[in-house]
Amino acid sequence: IFGIDFFNSMSRPMQTISTADSMAIANSFMVYVTFIFVIVTVAITLAGIYFSRWWGREKKQVLADNWSEMLDTIKKDDKLMSKLKEDLFSESLESMMKDDLEKHKKQINDETEKKLRKIHQYLSEIIENPTNKTALNIHHVDDISKILQGDINGKV
Repeated sequence: IFGIDFFNSMSRPMQTISTADSMAIANSFMVYVTFIFVIVTVAITLAGIYFSRWWGREKKQVLADNWSEMLDTIKKDDKLMSKLKEDLFSESLESMMKDDLEKHKKQINDETEKKLRKIHQYLSEIIENPTNKTALNIHHVDDISKILQGDINGKV
């Protein structure tokens, strides 16, 4: 449609073109070219979006396939297995593991300290209570066992 209108509005070689007609032809040409550029740009953008989504799906599948193939290769090749072990236990991994172990150790120490404080408080109350001047009975031992198992919100 644009082409037919464009060619019909073009001047004939033998005719002279008025200034208004030449401006109209130039404006029509610019509009048609702009439409063509917009259509090409939209097509390229849509193709880019489609290929990026396709690549994302394919990339996940390729990684999954390569991971299983890599594991099979490592299981079969002893040299590769020993190289992997050496690389896994490198100094950087060792320092990272030490940091994680220190955090875990601190967490366990904090929990143990809470439990010991709870037991100390419980035993202090039993000993200092004037009605309980007798030795520890089975109920006291059960309560201490519950505290050690993590039931910090026990009787005390």
